[in-house]
Amino acid sequence: MCLLVAAGFFLLVSATPDLPGGFDSYRHVKQASRYVLEPRAVFSDTWSLPYFWPKPVDAWFGFHILLAPFTLVFPLIVAIKLLASAIFGGIAYTLFRLLEYFGARYRAVWVLLALTGSACALCRDANTRPFLLSLLLTLLAVLFTVKNRPIPLLLVCALHAASYSMFFLAAFGPAIWLLLQRNLPALKLAAASAGGIVAGLLCNPFFPENLRFDLAVVGVTEIAARAHVVIGGELEPLTNWVWWILSSLPILSLWLLAVCLRIRQWRNRRGVDAVDLLFVASLITLLGTIRVSRTADFFVLFALLFAAAVLSPYVEARRKDLVYVLAPLVIVCCIHVGLTYSYVKAAPVLDRYRSAAEYLRTHAKGGLVANADWGDYQFLFYLNPATHYVAGIEPTMLYLSDHGKYWFWRHMADDETSTCGREQCQENERVAIGKAMRAQLGANYIFLQHAENPKLENALHQEAGVTEVFRDLDFSLYSLDDARAVSRNKAAP
Repeated sequence: MCLLVAAGFFLLVSATPDLPGGFDSYRHVKQASRYVLEPRAVFSDTWSLPYFWPKPVDAWFGFHILLAPFTLVFPLIVAIKLLASAIFGGIAYTLFRLLEYFGARYRAVWVLLALTGSACALCRDANTRPFLLSLLLTLLAVLFTVKNRPIPLLLVCALHAASYSMFFLAAFGPAIWLLLQRNLPALKLAAASAGGIVAGLLCNPFFPENLRFDLAVVGVTEIAARAHVVIGGELEPLTNWVWWILSSLPILSLWLLAVCLRIRQWRNRRGVDAVDLLFVASLITLLGTIRVSRTADFFVLFALLFAAAVLSPYVEARRKDLVYVLAPLVIVCCIHVGLTYSYVKAAPVLDRYRSAAEYLRTHAKGGLVANADWGDYQFLFYLNPATHYVAGIEPTMLYLSDHGKYWFWRHMADDETSTCGREQCQENERVAIGKAMRAQLGANYIFLQHAENPKLENALHQEAGVTEVFRDLDFSLYSLDDARAVSRNKAAP
C-alpha cells in the first residue's frame, strides 16, 4: 500500500510540469545537481547571495546529497518529485509501523486519514521540500524511541541534523519520552538522539557555519517581528484559524474525541505509557502552531496517531456503525485531495523566467541583481546560479547582514519610488532607487515584475543612469550605470 501511496502522490504533484508552490524546491534541486556538476562553485559561493551569510553554508546538505543521484538520471523537476514521493511513501510506512505498535485496527484507514485529513498539510507536502523529510525522520525517531532501539534512533537523528535547518526536531520524541519515563532506558535513548544530532552537524562539510546558521534560523520569527521584516508566511503565527480548522476538521474532530476519552482513562489508571507521548507531542505541536504555522503539519500526524491509539478499541466495538462515520470522512478527504490538485495545477510557471534568466546568464555572469521580489530568486537561481542576487531564501538574513542594506532594498520591494537605509524615511534622506542599489548594495541590475512594481518601474524609466535592457510580458531588467560614467555623459558636449 505504501508504494501505491507514493505512486499516487507522484501523480498528484505531476499534475503540473512545474513545481507546486514554486519556491524552495527550485533552489534545492538545483543545489543538489550542482554538488555533482560544479561542487567547487557550491563550496565557494553556495547560494549566489552575497548578503545571505558571511561564509558559505548549506544547512540542507544531507537532503541535497540524497537528491543528487536522482538529478543524474532524471530531469531536475522530475527528480525532486520522485524523491518527495518516496519520502511520502516512507511517511505512510512509518505511520503503519507506529499504528501496529499501538495495536490500532484498520491501519490503512488511519494512514489515509493522516495523509489526506488536512488539506493545509497535504498542500504543503506537495511542495516537495526538505520539510517533508523532516516529518518522516521525526516520525521514525518516535518509532525507534517507543521500540527502544537507540542505534537506529542515533542514525535517524544524524541524518535529520545533516538535512534540515531545525536540526533538533528529530529529538522531539525522545525528549518527551525522557520527561515522561525518567528512567535509564529513556535516558539512553535521549543520549543516542543527542549523539546523532551532534554527529549529523559535524558531518556537514560546512560545519561550524551550519550550526551558527541553524541557531540564527531559530530566532528568525522573533527578529523579524521586532524589526518588521517580511518573512515567509509559514514562519509567521497561524492567523487564519478558520481556514485551518475547516481544512483539518477530520483530524481535529478525532483528536478532540480521543482527548476526552483519554482523560476518562487517566482517572482509572496510574503511570504513563507511549500513548501519552503521542498526546504530549500533539499538544505541544498544537500550541507551537500558534507561534509558527508550519508546526501544524507535525500536529496533524501526531494528533492522528494519538486518536488511532485511543479510539481503536471503541471503533472495533462499534464496527457495524463504522460506515456512518467513514462515509463523511472519505468525502471530506477526497475534497482535500481535490483542493490539493487545484493548488498543484496553479503552480507558478517557470517558463516565465527563462528569457530574463538567459539574458542575465549571457550579460551578467558574476554580476549582482537587485530583485525587487525576493521570491523571484528561487526561479532565477534555478535557471542561472552564475549571477548573484540581493535577496532570497529568507529576507531576515539580508537584515542581519546589514540593517541599512535591508531597508534600501525593502523600500524598492514595496514599490516605492525612492529609498533610504531606515524603515521610516525622512524626505531629505531619500535617494533614487537605481542610485541606491548601485551605491549601497553594489548591484549592476534591477529585476522587477510589471504587475507588482508599477510605481518603481515608472520611476526607473525617469532616473538618469538607469537603462531598461530587457523586457517581456512579465518582467523587466534595468542596467545600473556607474555614477562616474553618468557624470561624464552629462559633461560631454
